[in-house]
Amino acid sequence: MDPSKYKVEFSEFSDRHHAKDFAKKYRSNWAKTRVDITDICSRIDRMLAAGRQQVDLIKALGGHKLIKLDFAVEGTHESPRKSGNRAIIWVDETERKVTVLMLYGKGHVKGKQETAWWQKQIRDNCKGIDDIFWPPGGGR
Repeated sequence: MDPSKYKVEFSEFSDRHHAKDFAKKYRSNWAKTRVDITDICSRIDRMLAAGRQQVDLIKALGGHKLIKLDFAVEGTHESPRKSGNRAIIWVDETERKVTVLMLYGKGHVKGKQETAWWQKQIRDNCKGIDDIFWPPGGGR
């Protein structure tokens, strides 16, 4: 493995929830898209340094980063930003690891602002991560 690349994994939460919707809707194109997401995440620091529009640094604390990644499903001919598909990823600089915490489309967002919705999803379902970025008593 290239030492400049990050190890990439998908959280159990990301696989259990909205990723199933993408797999059902896009079938074989979803498998290709997942490979694309893995490739982008493996070189996320280069994407951030280059100022790519499809990556938004949400928060950086110590060796941890929380990033929103826009992605398009393979074969849809949409731009990542216009597709409305997002991945929330956690970068652990010490471990050189990227974890895809959740994947969703704009249609998954229910009744709230998008940011408030995904933050609640992360806080409720990704224990440990919530303590890094939203420590108890830190004003959630």
